[in-house]
Amino acid sequence: MKNTEPVDQNLFEEESEARKPTKRELAFQYLRVFVAIISIGGLLYISGIYQSLLYRRTPANVIQQKVKSMLNAETITVPLRVFVFVNKKSGSERSKKDVERLVENASRIWKQAEIKLSIEKIVFLKSNDQEIEAFLNNPGVFVSNLKDYNSRRINVFLKKSLRGLNGIAFIGLGAVVVADFTTDYDFRVLGHEIGHILGLNHVLNDKRRLMSQGSDGINLTLEEVTQARQASLNFMLK
Repeated sequence: MKNTEPVDQNLFEEESEARKPTKRELAFQYLRVFVAIISIGGLLYISGIYQSLLYRRTPANVIQQKVKSMLNAETITVPLRVFVFVNKKSGSERSKKDVERLVENASRIWKQAEIKLSIEKIVFLKSNDQEIEAFLNNPGVFVSNLKDYNSRRINVFLKKSLRGLNGIAFIGLGAVVVADFTTDYDFRVLGHEIGHILGLNHVLNDKRRLMSQGSDGINLTLEEVTQARQASLNFMLK
């Protein structure tokens, strides 16, 4: 026999409605998502996958086009001493040919100031992770113990990556560091960092300029050219 008693519909309505989470529960859910994103980002960074997403090696077939000189003046040759950190984990992966291509392309940028970058010496430094880290943390002490370092030259150090930076200039030491993996072309990075050694500061709101951060600009102003040429006399071959 069928049950003919009336059914209370409110029972079904209450069960079918999803319970709304409290503010505390929502906050906890957002926190978990945030922690998950940070954790995934950390794993990507540690694994080096971030390099393939944002930071890349400049292809060997990329050549900086020649630029016109901004003045009629004698070319100043600035010698470079290039130090390539050799270490499977954190050292540079550049060969002698890679170094020569890097400097040649950067020198093409500086043609507009009639400044020629010339490799005086390439030194492959076999270094462990601790030694490379010591260089970044205290470069003054490191170079004071480095046989081939010369304060009368621009000293270029090459490393695989630089904690999310493309390059660093240690102005008082006449030294720069350039990463293998960069967001801009590596030779543009080298040209930019050498600009700091030659007394040039960052510029804002003009991505076409060499001294602009995070851009691919290569242009110099006449004032920058004059200033850089004067500073380059401290490094020129004698």
